[in-house]
Amino acid sequence: MQLPDFIKDVVLLLLGGVGTAVWFFWRRRTEQAPVFENIHKAEKLLSLRKELDNTNYTFEDLKSLEDALMERADVAKVLSISYEEEAKQVREIEMSTAMTQAEMNIVAGNAYQSAERKLDAILEQIKEFLSPEESALLDEANQAWRTYQKSHADFSASQYEGGSIQPLIYASTMETVTVARIVELEAELKFMKDTRVPNAEQDAL
Repeated sequence: MQLPDFIKDVVLLLLGGVGTAVWFFWRRRTEQAPVFENIHKAEKLLSLRKELDNTNYTFEDLKSLEDALMERADVAKVLSISYEEEAKQVREIEMSTAMTQAEMNIVAGNAYQSAERKLDAILEQIKEFLSPEESALLDEANQAWRTYQKSHADFSASQYEGGSIQPLIYASTMETVTVARIVELEAELKFMKDTRVPNAEQDAL
């Protein structure tokens, strides 16, 4: 079940607010202090409850959404560990024999290009679940990420300006940032596969 965007925006605030409220009232009861400052938070929760009533969603729905979001975080963590271990094994194989700096630069460049191909494939899979408007937003976000990717790699490599290792640092940084993006988007893709129907299948219905 897909929830409206406003529910996704408030779910963490709501769940955190409930826990905070319990602690807050316990502390105030202990201290015998006034609780007027909590009125604003109560008003927010009341407003949210009204919105939920108007859209036929319940707090149980929000709990389900929280579970889904936590699952995405767990997936990203597992993927990150997997990619780190895979990269470590590849590096051990590639660096097992003595290589010149130029050869190491080539290895780093190839590793980055491999990550780029993986990223492109994931983006294409994600777009299978997106509307044209959502795809345009994804392209815009990815363009902004590209700017960050290159700027970060330029900065890291600038610390080795003029050195033979500079190309390796640049390529390795580009790969690192790209792998982080892959992990993020793969978690997003898994979530979409679990909660959405591809556009092609929707059209066939």
